[in-house]
Amino acid sequence: MRVNLWFIWLLIKTRPFRFLLLWFSMLWVFTYLTSLDLFGAIWSNPVLSFGDKISFMFDSFMSIISNFSDLRVLSLIVFSFVTAVNLTLLWQTIKRKSKAKGAKASTFGSVGAIVGSHCIACGGSFLAPLITTLAGSGAYFSGARVNTAIAISVVINVLAIFFVGYMTLKLADQEKNFILEADHV
Repeated sequence: MRVNLWFIWLLIKTRPFRFLLLWFSMLWVFTYLTSLDLFGAIWSNPVLSFGDKISFMFDSFMSIISNFSDLRVLSLIVFSFVTAVNLTLLWQTIKRKSKAKGAKASTFGSVGAIVGSHCIACGGSFLAPLITTLAGSGAYFSGARVNTAIAISVVINVLAIFFVGYMTLKLADQEKNFILEADHV
């Protein structure tokens, strides 16, 4: 496992700014995917200037990053990091397999498996508000409902971190072994 982590580090180190951009993009997507209607309202508001719209986007994102002591925010930061690592490895796999002849089917299989793992993880985030009914129907406007939703979203994020992290380590092992085999040939 340490060798796989070292391989991941070396891969990230080759293009650190691209990785950071991907990480922040994933953090933005996972944070705001369920509230895209808010951003549509902000961007279509004729009263706000372009600078106000950009300022809103920047300030809202910075408020997420600055609250990393919140367990929900921390789980989102870690999940977006693991996803960025996974997508970096996926890109490496696609590049390698596109060079090989007759590897289109296995490339699509790899892409399908990784995208499927992200869909399972992200789908849980969409289900979290529905599951908050566990707090009780009388708790619609209460703090218990909000606390239940936060707890469920953190649990889903932690499960997604383990699931995507496991898939990432398997993919890193596959890529590392392929590079080692190619060096010996």
